[in-house]
Amino acid sequence: MPTLLYDGDCGFCTATARWLHTRGGFEKRAWQGVDDLARWGLTHEDVSNAAHWIDDDGVVHGGPDAIAHAMVARGGAARVAGRLIVRQPVRFFSKIVYRWVAKNRHRLPG
Repeated sequence: MPTLLYDGDCGFCTATARWLHTRGGFEKRAWQGVDDLARWGLTHEDVSNAAHWIDDDGVVHGGPDAIAHAMVARGGAARVAGRLIVRQPVRFFSKIVYRWVAKNRHRLPG
């Protein structure tokens, strides 16, 4: 089953992961509860800087791509938005927005 790794110490991240997961279709896990990040080729630095999506084949997607995959899995209008996030020119801006959100996530509501 695909997995979304997120920052469980961040209220905004936790609330977002909870919202994305409301329709299921994937596992959500706070990275702080994962003992072996290396099995996916991830480091503590990787997961502390961005969310990650691990698909059924073990392929890892980080940052806005991870959120896009979770949105597609959620379905409905989120699926459409998730598909747009990974296409130009939206992809260019999604990376900028994601970096800002990741940097300021502890200041955001959640």
